[in-house]
Amino acid sequence: MQLPGQQRTLNDGSYIIGRDPGCNIVINDMTVSGRHAQLTINGRDARLFDLGSRNGTTVAGQRLQTGIAIPLPESAMVTFGTFSTTFTFSTGPVGGTVQAPGQPSSALQAAPVSPGYSPQAPARQNQPIGAPQQVVDGLPYKSYHGTAVLVLVLYWVLYLPGLIANIVFIHDANNYRRRTGQTAEGIGCLWALLWFFLLGPLCIGAVLAFAVFVLGISTL
Repeated sequence: MQLPGQQRTLNDGSYIIGRDPGCNIVINDMTVSGRHAQLTINGRDARLFDLGSRNGTTVAGQRLQTGIAIPLPESAMVTFGTFSTTFTFSTGPVGGTVQAPGQPSSALQAAPVSPGYSPQAPARQNQPIGAPQQVVDGLPYKSYHGTAVLVLVLYWVLYLPGLIANIVFIHDANNYRRRTGQTAEGIGCLWALLWFFLLGPLCIGAVLAFAVFVLGISTL
């Protein structure tokens, strides 16, 4: 990987790319996620895998789909968020040249692969065909559809445990949204259950109490 005034060589192995200082290749750019993408090199075969980054990864202007690793073509222009670099093939390993105009050389730092670190297969290889694993900013994508069914069962068995579980799962879903900026699937079901079993009856009770109060005054 060639930077302004210096050149770095990427040997065979797997490299985590992102803004987090613990990544193998650190990009100090606010549009880059903490764990943005994974680059795997095996001889002249280089593959890039987006880790569910918030601002996405593009290769030659085409955005990568989360959960799908693609081979890098010759002189591939790769953009992480808004930070661009060109990976070029040589007689040895794969390298790259930063193309971002005016980008300081300190913005991109390549760290050596830890001893014994073996290339990690993309997560999609462990998933059924047609059902790639979804990740957001390096974290597994959450779905609360099954949780909503569980809460419904708890409501039918005992009201209080269901109410407590409903509030706890909504709180967990809100924390997930604050960390990733993404809304988990099924959170609307949890809110609908909370409204039906708590907020709705409270509103109806308040309206009835107000109506009784008004009628009581009118009969005085």
